[in-house]
Amino acid sequence: MSKIRRCSKLMFARKPLVAVLAAALAGGVLMPLPGAAAAAHRTVSGKHTLHGSKNPECWVRGFATLDTVTGSLKITLQLETDSVLAGPIGRVTVVVKDANGKAMAKVVSPTCKIGGKPPGRAIKQDFVGSAKLPKELAARAKSLDVKAEYLGPNRDFWSLSTIVPIVKFLISIL
Repeated sequence: MSKIRRCSKLMFARKPLVAVLAAALAGGVLMPLPGAAAAAHRTVSGKHTLHGSKNPECWVRGFATLDTVTGSLKITLQLETDSVLAGPIGRVTVVVKDANGKAMAKVVSPTCKIGGKPPGRAIKQDFVGSAKLPKELAARAKSLDVKAEYLGPNRDFWSLSTIVPIVKFLISIL
């Protein structure tokens, strides 16, 4: 118990958290989780932000993370508007590439949209989905090219806006 108390005091008093955790691991106070080091290096990520337009003021963002062991690809399309009259229409495309930069697969979200915002601050809406890639292909993946696309304004008034969640992706193995 004394080691844990001393470790807690050091964490707040003199040493950065990383040094304290390393000392705790070396002293046997903390035990690493099995496979924790491997899990930290098994994902490939990418992101892209696009300023959609100034009229309406809006943005389209895309984020993707691929687990290279399981083949699970998580994709987020984020739409944002600062206009009460309209919001963006957008989609995200993810290209999975190998170590040589060769495209191995392409995943495309459906088109999504948000209308204008209520009076006040800008609003953001995330559309989240996942796709399953073959494990052999995911194991060879070294990079993700994420492209967020602005497809135009959705001129719905804020209270009449409809939000369509991402439920299916179009996957092309190249």
